[in-house]
Amino acid sequence: MNGLELANQIAIKKIVGDITSVEVVNLQQDSRKVTPGTAFFCVDGEYVDGHHYADKAAESGAVLFIASKDISSKVGDIPVIYVNDVKHIMAKLANHFYDYPSSKLNMIGVTGTNGKTTVTHLIEWIYRKNNQDTGIIGTIYRKVKDQIYPTINTTPDPLIMHETLNEMVKEQVSMCACEVSSHALFQGRIWGVDFNTAVFTNLTPDHLETHKTMEEYGTVKSLLFAQLGNTLKNGKARFGVINLDDPFAEKLIYRTSAELITYSLVDESAHFFAKNMKFFTDKTTFDLVANGEVFAVELPLVGDFNVANTLAAIAASFVNGIQIQDAVTALASFEGVSGRMQGIENDLGIQAIVDYAHTPDGLEKLIGTLKKLDYKKLMIMIGHDGGNRDNSIRPALGKLSLDNADYVVFTSVNPRNEDPTKIMTEMVADHKGENYEFVIDRKEAIYRMVELAEAGDLIVFCGKGHESLQHLDGVSIPFNEAEYVRQALAEKSETLKGINHE
Repeated sequence: MNGLELANQIAIKKIVGDITSVEVVNLQQDSRKVTPGTAFFCVDGEYVDGHHYADKAAESGAVLFIASKDISSKVGDIPVIYVNDVKHIMAKLANHFYDYPSSKLNMIGVTGTNGKTTVTHLIEWIYRKNNQDTGIIGTIYRKVKDQIYPTINTTPDPLIMHETLNEMVKEQVSMCACEVSSHALFQGRIWGVDFNTAVFTNLTPDHLETHKTMEEYGTVKSLLFAQLGNTLKNGKARFGVINLDDPFAEKLIYRTSAELITYSLVDESAHFFAKNMKFFTDKTTFDLVANGEVFAVELPLVGDFNVANTLAAIAASFVNGIQIQDAVTALASFEGVSGRMQGIENDLGIQAIVDYAHTPDGLEKLIGTLKKLDYKKLMIMIGHDGGNRDNSIRPALGKLSLDNADYVVFTSVNPRNEDPTKIMTEMVADHKGENYEFVIDRKEAIYRMVELAEAGDLIVFCGKGHESLQHLDGVSIPFNEAEYVRQALAEKSETLKGINHE
């Protein structure tokens, strides 16, 4: 794309150098990824200022710079477009460079403290089972049809976002289910993304290190609904899908002009209502009341929170053209989500579950589901992130675990540069009991849990779920929770077989 065409998308700017002959073939904000023909965005971020790396980008072949500070000494004669807000312009130009890909897709955005990953995967499963090519952008990965791409953030930056959406368009994907985090909304990562439908799951304390108050946190979450705007998309209405059981729903309803579809486990007036819920070890059944009909649902997931997630997914699919019965039929074969109530098979008679629960609300809902299962003892392994994370929820996480489990092993999650013992001590707070211990090393904690467990016990590993890395004092190491649990159980089994053989 010609440099002048990019510049013409910006109303107020200062151009230094001749951009009429510049041909841009790549967009980057990371100087390490610059190749010949790149337009480089000098983003002044929270930790790194891209202006400092303009010379590196120039050396690697950048042909155009977008900056807010003088970089003439670093880039020589290479043209520069100076603007006030590089991040905002980056999103705008990325959208234009990739020819507005989200406008060609059925975009369903899901926001909320908990449930985003499960809801997006449920939606994606419904569409796939109804013979449509799909995409997912979220916490675990970016997925274009069957091609998996790694992800760093729940919602990627605008360059990766629009590039990924463009790849979906090329691959003739029809629907993209996208997790939209509060950080993404706050930092403008979805600027320019044209959503058909916004889904709200719930709002509970989290990320208050960034948003400071629940009111501000809710306001940020509502930006996804406000972004739906007042216009049709490709001649079709836009929709907001809202969980009526969450107190924030009352405020959210007034923050969008889109048609609202509601779901609930308790309010029969909701458009999608679940009743007669029955919970089993490996599935949940319920009757879905929607659109004047009753549908019998059998879901291979457990827990009332997963019923709520399912209602959200069915509602979002319905307003975008999938018939309710077709969605219900599809979900009967749903294969689950990595790190979300993920059972680990073993021959020891121990129920082992890996789950991402890392907030008080998520943990409370998880425990509520666990209480419906049959077991002798319940043991929970849990910790909390360190560094610049919201430490106000630590006592609540500890209390929920200690009050409901027979035994708790506190351990590290991602302590970063914070003392793990300090984190665990804050979680225990004023607890006087003795039904817990500290094991700093997370892998050792997993083995300790398996060591303590006996046949008939339920052991639950909370906080990391799908995550593939553990962040320790400036170093990130590979960490696969489910695999370590599977390994510990297998080794215990082999040890017991050896003892019995003797």
